[in-house]
Amino acid sequence: MSESLEAVPRIRRTGLLVAVFLLCSLTGFALAQQAHPRRLVDERGHVEVIRAIVNGEFRFALMEERKLPMLPGYHAGMSLPARAIGDSLFELRSVSYIFALLLVPLAALAARAVGGPGWAPRFLQVLLIPVWPVMSWLVYTDVASLVLVLGGFLLWRKQRTGLAAVVLTTACLVRQNNLVWSVVFVAADLLEHAGGDVRRLPGAARARARALLPLLVPVLVIAVLVLRTGRLVSGSFANNPLVLHPSQVYAQAVFLLFYLAPAIVRDLRRQAREWRERIRARRFGWVLIAAALCAIYLTTMTPEALHPNNLRLQISDMLDIDDLVPAGISRTPVARTAGFALLWIVASFLAHLTATARKPWLLGSILVGAMLYFLPSWIISARYSLIPTSLLLLAADDPRLTDRTSRIWAAGVGVFLTGGFLTNTLFW
Repeated sequence: MSESLEAVPRIRRTGLLVAVFLLCSLTGFALAQQAHPRRLVDERGHVEVIRAIVNGEFRFALMEERKLPMLPGYHAGMSLPARAIGDSLFELRSVSYIFALLLVPLAALAARAVGGPGWAPRFLQVLLIPVWPVMSWLVYTDVASLVLVLGGFLLWRKQRTGLAAVVLTTACLVRQNNLVWSVVFVAADLLEHAGGDVRRLPGAARARARALLPLLVPVLVIAVLVLRTGRLVSGSFANNPLVLHPSQVYAQAVFLLFYLAPAIVRDLRRQAREWRERIRARRFGWVLIAAALCAIYLTTMTPEALHPNNLRLQISDMLDIDDLVPAGISRTPVARTAGFALLWIVASFLAHLTATARKPWLLGSILVGAMLYFLPSWIISARYSLIPTSLLLLAADDPRLTDRTSRIWAAGVGVFLTGGFLTNTLFW
């Protein structure tokens, strides 16, 4: 009884913080319409496709012409309310924003569904991921994709795998690489029921086959698409060739370092202690491993490996942080070596986070899935980190990720980036 009474102030405090967040978000949406009254960057193609569907003039070649490497699922969904209320830029942005706000209850329910102490701080930290508020104010697919994947994640945790399959299939129609998360959830479920013991996976698979089979529907849908059309996407292959791009993983690690800086900086002492212990024990194999990985990094993270769009540094007369990060860690051998050091720090932090997690099978599956999710994407963008970072924050239970220092840092970064967007100086 006393514990439930103690929880009341925490719930009220969380509710107050959510109310403040929503008020700031609504204010930001209004200011964004004043700061950017015209279609911005990818909005040009998305809005044109939505209007073509509304007017009955859609053709798949339009996706190719507008260099949109995705299925028109988002556009078809947006066309439904657009037929009723109109398809002006403000109306489309309003619909996209209202749908994006579903993230608030979904993140709260997902944090509770994962279980464990501290669900409210994990939920709040997801809301404070710096790049998502701005993306929710625009006609972009990123936040809609995040909402659908989190919805599928929640339904899976609630053992509603049939509904989860429907939601995750819809997510694949918005962005094809979301099929990765269906596989991740299946793998995590099997590992959970195997108690983390890979030798027990066959037994877990037999026991869970019927329940998990629906989660493979998104994979089947995309496989049929590839077999029938001979391609994964309806957009331009020249703009997004179907090959693996390690540079995407490297850049996303730096973005994650930026988001989670307080927790990772505090982890440096542990990492330094580990290196001292390795040297004292003369475990020089780690040095050889680091040298080999660094050599791979130096040969794969070069300006030539980057998409041409990531070499511009500016977009619509705004400084593009998506270009600053890959440019900063790829221009010179010294910069690339420093970039590898940052990558090692982040990787060590994530490995320790997984090893000490209450549910290592869940966090480990999400991290492996994140790499598979990133690798096919050539264009580097901070907004691509929305889904992996959200799932990481929900699954990890290290209090350093969600304490007051981390919340203040995330809020500060969010204010900085949002201010840059509203003053026409920053974009991503």
